[in-house]
Amino acid sequence: MTIMENDDSPYVITIPLNNGGDDDTIAEEDDDTIAVAEEEDSPLLLPLRPKDTFYYTQTPEIICKPCYILVVMILFFLVAFTFFVLFDDPNYQVDSLSISSFNIDVYESQITAFWNITFSARNTDGVSFNLLDYGDVHVSVFYKDEILSLACIGPLHYGPWHKTKLFNANPVALTTRIDEKVAKAIANDWERGSVFFTLRLKNLAPKLDVLCENVNVAFANSSTTGSMLDQYTPCS
Repeated sequence: MTIMENDDSPYVITIPLNNGGDDDTIAEEDDDTIAVAEEEDSPLLLPLRPKDTFYYTQTPEIICKPCYILVVMILFFLVAFTFFVLFDDPNYQVDSLSISSFNIDVYESQITAFWNITFSARNTDGVSFNLLDYGDVHVSVFYKDEILSLACIGPLHYGPWHKTKLFNANPVALTTRIDEKVAKAIANDWERGSVFFTLRLKNLAPKLDVLCENVNVAFANSSTTGSMLDQYTPCS
């Protein structure tokens, strides 16, 4: 018995019913097996190609970008704070000031005075790695904007081992001619018992420019000697 598919099928299936066989059988198997014969014009059947598998890889994103920025900012401020604390310039102040042989001549517009000044450079933070070496430091004495005397001190050293550095200056004015109006103003303050002076420390390299204003010097009973009233006078 032969069973054939429709005309479009490329296969012919033959099923023998007994040990005998028909001449019409295209392919025969022993013991009632099923044979499958392929037609001559059947196209070559290739195995199916497995479907391509695509894998999606996602680049990991920064979980906390604001946290990263915050950490960088904190580190920056810590470095800046450490630099300004450890390498900051010392604070200057006038610790004492006294004047002797003070004389003001209003008619000749001349002044005579001997100043004895003690300055201090203080490291208020307690630790510093700043090393300052000044050659010649000029100390000027002013009454308002009028310079009265000038002195040079030096060399001045300030290193990491110094928490407080003291240094003295002794400007002298010997019959120094000044402006007439300034001479009269100093004479009036002196008669009232108190004269305010301004001191200035200046150096070019390394740069130093410290101004100590309103240094109050008291003269008792129009004396020729005077001393600073305040315990100290800060400078800027």
